[in-house]
Amino acid sequence: MPDSPSQHSRLTTVIAIAGACLLALVAGLMLSFPAPAPEDEAAGQPPAASPALDSEPDRPGPPPAAATPQAPGSPPAPDSAPSHREQLHRALDPGGHESGDELGVPDILSAWALDDLEGLALLLAEHDQPDQAIGLAEVLAYGIIDELPPELAARLLQTLEDGQAPAFVSARARQLAEEDPHAAAAWLNDPAVLARSTDAAEYVAARLAHHDPGAVLPWLLGLPAHDHRSNAWMSAFQQLARDDPSWAVAGAAELVGIQDLDAESANHALRGLAAAIAEADPDLALGLADAIHHLHTRFLADPDPVLLLEPPPPAPDP
Repeated sequence: MPDSPSQHSRLTTVIAIAGACLLALVAGLMLSFPAPAPEDEAAGQPPAASPALDSEPDRPGPPPAAATPQAPGSPPAPDSAPSHREQLHRALDPGGHESGDELGVPDILSAWALDDLEGLALLLAEHDQPDQAIGLAEVLAYGIIDELPPELAARLLQTLEDGQAPAFVSARARQLAEEDPHAAAAWLNDPAVLARSTDAAEYVAARLAHHDPGAVLPWLLGLPAHDHRSNAWMSAFQQLARDDPSWAVAGAAELVGIQDLDAESANHALRGLAAAIAEADPDLALGLADAIHHLHTRFLADPDPVLLLEPPPPAPDP
């Protein structure tokens, strides 16, 4: 039996009510969960950075704190290396027993000269212990003078002349003689320089005689009159005879013929010859007797010619 109109309308009403309830249920479920924030919608992505921070360039961090300068005279920090001055002070400590070479003084001075040549020169120029200043100047072998500003070099030289010049001049003479004996000989032609050292001329004469025997006699004759000139004569003739003992007698005879030779220089020259031939061939000493006789007759420098054959202190090895 077909549905009546009233039954059909009731069915439609039930379906409508059921649909409305379903829509209400879905809406309630949706409202129970909060909506995601716009910037977090991308699943698994961190929040975007702030545009203001993103647009700024990288800025360096704060600079490291500057080291606090040390007050002059204050001890160094425990972890800092000692300065050249401190190393030198320790090496020259009067309480020590080793020599300066054993304690590395030359190395300290060399390193100091490379780092601060003017500071080292000023230390020498103002040193209040002359003995130490002499030693330092000698170790430096005069070489720093050529590298200093002229005013500072002059100041250093002037200071060292006050009782400290001999070792300084000796050191320079030795340095020059090793490099160029002729240059060293020319430097000592200055009477003021020659007078400032007791052994500079002696050392240079030996080097020149060894490297250029023909040049040493004219140089000796041209040396300015000074006590140190006699040492040069002795050293030169000793070196000549040491290099060639047979030359000793001829050299003594040549001395006799030199008109400008003073008695003291002749005496010292013969002493040098005697010392050298005594080392090499004592029999050659007899050949000097005639030259000694002529020289003593001419100069009357020594009442006893035998004294001339007493060997003097040995000349420095070339």
